[in-house]
Amino acid sequence: ARFAQTVGMTPFAYLTRWRMVKASEFLRMDGLDMAEIAERCGYASVPAFSRRFADMYGFGPGEWRRRRS
Repeated sequence: ARFAQTVGMTPFAYLTRWRMVKASEFLRMDGLDMAEIAERCGYASVPAFSRRFADMYGFGPGEWRRRRS
């Protein structure tokens, strides 16, 4: 409760947001495939990572990568 009061979101929401920010940075790097990015961001599967990414940004990581390159 103290964390949420101080930071403005739950620890889980903060962690998820941090992971997605890191994922967006990794997606800018050439040579990293989706499985490696998902693993680096703490996800055991690409589908779970992709769903969470799409929840946050409105489209999947592959589309995000295409739009940013």
